Amino acid sequence: MNARLFVARVATAAVLAAVVAGCSIDTPTQAPAAPAANPDLIGGLVGTVGGTVGGVVGSVAPGLLACPTTYSYTATKVVGTLGGTVKVGPHTLTIPAGALSANTTITATAPAGQYVEVEFQPHGLRFAKPTTLTLSYKQCSLVPGLLLDIAYVGDDNTILQLFGASNNVLARTLTTKTDHFSSYMVAYRGSSVE
Repeated sequence: MNARLFVARVATAAVLAAVVAGCSIDTPTQAPAAPAANPDLIGGLVGTVGGTVGGVVGSVAPGLLACPTTYSYTATKVVGTLGGTVKVGPHTLTIPAGALSANTTITATAPAGQYVEVEFQPHGLRFAKPTTLTLSYKQCSLVPGLLLDIAYVGDDNTILQLFGASNNVLARTLTTKTDHFSSYMVAYRGSSVE
């Protein structure tokens, strides 16, 4: 192998390794299997790193987007039959007129932690008309190619439902409709890189 090709492969391997190490997604995947012995060590390393990038980003399973948040927000508002908007930090819930049959005290909490999350109370509240939920992900580091979504999650942060939220890339917000209260988090549902 000539020296230029060797240096190019080493540089490529270093860049790909840095990209993989710098990813900030929390993916419930197993570690990749050890590569088979390869007489061309640098070529094998490039192939392994390229395969890992393809395995993690190219065919990623849905999961929560790791996004450390340092501020907690809480908001409480009484919303009646005319509807209203509840703003909690950078996130909003818009309730249309006719969605509630009586005045209802709504509490929203966006806790500090490892993920973007908003929890609404009272749990299980149902609306006669869908509400509009917008979550901000401005503070998140992103991996290019991830398809972001809003997830309805259980008490242990298990994803129970992905909504197919619309993504405003410039504002870095996700918006979806929901007809009930629970906990919602920013998630990824796959990758546009195949």
